[in-house]
Amino acid sequence: MKVRKQDVIKGIARNAKAGAVVVPTNGSPIYIEHLESWPDDVLGCEIEAKGTLRAKKIIPDPVVDEEGAISQGAAGEQDVLENAQWKNYKSRQFSK
Repeated sequence: MKVRKQDVIKGIARNAKAGAVVVPTNGSPIYIEHLESWPDDVLGCEIEAKGTLRAKKIIPDPVVDEEGAISQGAAGEQDVLENAQWKNYKSRQFSK
């Protein structure tokens, strides 16, 4: 596992199949480790999230079965924010 950097990520709080994400303006989702979905009062809001940004495997690779069917999955590693705290742009306090 390669440490990428400690950072503050700004973007929109969204839910994805593999969990809660922040979607910054560049459009590449960053997963929030150990968070399945955003609370209703955060979902869809512009937020700042801070923590340790790492590239790691959290979504299994797709698998092709003997009949050629391809399972859902994602090749490679995903960007994950570990030990994340976040705040709505309108709020002054970070939450866990």
